[in-house]
Amino acid sequence: MKKLTRHAVVLVTTLGLGTTGLGSGTAGASSKVRTIKAEDRCDPISFGLAIPGICGPNKHESITFEQFLDELNPDDFGHDKWRFTAKRTTLTRGEVLAIRNTGGEAHTFTEVAEFGGGCIPELNDPLGLPFFAGDCGAAFAGITPPGQTTQLAQLTPGEHKFICILHPWMRATVKQKA
Repeated sequence: MKKLTRHAVVLVTTLGLGTTGLGSGTAGASSKVRTIKAEDRCDPISFGLAIPGICGPNKHESITFEQFLDELNPDDFGHDKWRFTAKRTTLTRGEVLAIRNTGGEAHTFTEVAEFGGGCIPELNDPLGLPFFAGDCGAAFAGITPPGQTTQLAQLTPGEHKFICILHPWMRATVKQKA
């Protein structure tokens, strides 16, 4: 746990958690917006004691840091209270995708070629996931802080896979219709 705590404190300090997220495309007045929520159930008190500043106010039922660690394992693949509200969604032509962070922690909605691990080895290792195959620095630029919404630039037609590189069990597949 100390290794996870030390790494997370560095991550929180590096990120500043005040950055805006993703490609931040803006929807035109006539565009329909489809929203996927990034949720977590971090308990601000216990997470704050373990990793200062990692978890802000959370309107959901709280999970303590110890409960989170107890359930973080390969059998359950992460923690089911850290999730995207839609595992699969389809966008019609002209529809814009927005990611709304309703949890207490920062999340990314990072496009990947294949599902895999994230950028925090201490969360990947217990799950048996490889380290993130992309550029973690660039992916961290896509942070959506708690309480904020980020819109994706228009997606190309086809299937797109997304993960949170902080919590790699948070996964979604988005199909963009032509």
